[in-house]
Amino acid sequence: LSVPDVSRSHGGLDCTDDRTVCWALGHTQTDRIKNWSTDQIDATRLMLVNGFYHESISTFTMPQGVKVTDVYKALSDPSSNSFHDHIGQATQSSDPLIELNTAFMNGGVVIEIASGTKLDKPLELRCLVEGIDPVSIHARILVIAGDDTEFTLIESHQGPDALSYQVNNV
Repeated sequence: LSVPDVSRSHGGLDCTDDRTVCWALGHTQTDRIKNWSTDQIDATRLMLVNGFYHESISTFTMPQGVKVTDVYKALSDPSSNSFHDHIGQATQSSDPLIELNTAFMNGGVVIEIASGTKLDKPLELRCLVEGIDPVSIHARILVIAGDDTEFTLIESHQGPDALSYQVNNV
């Protein structure tokens, strides 16, 4: 996935929200992205609103080999062994922001990608903030990728200019 370099040219993009922050794993692009929306990318979208996964406004059908579950459903499902094996790793951290997220976790999503899965389109985890009162969001995002998987994950954040909010996703 190539993120457009809008510092040179807008390339015909509809530039709509200057508060969008977007990055592909390992490649921070926020210093180069101004007034750019991820709507221009053909992606499978997973929508989180105020930290909670909303299947009804996400991409209707997930690609073969991809399973997406609300974090609370995964927590309450005793048969979700891979989730329970992995979620404990983050709770062992002494990082204060991870500890804060663990204490105040208020939503999230589990993305499981089966072994051998190769996705043609990126997965976009779009985190939207809405409301009228200031809000703090502590979503837990867990990606469990099997052996020999190939995919791109994009995480984007959007919220209204008039709303004060803080996002501490782990």
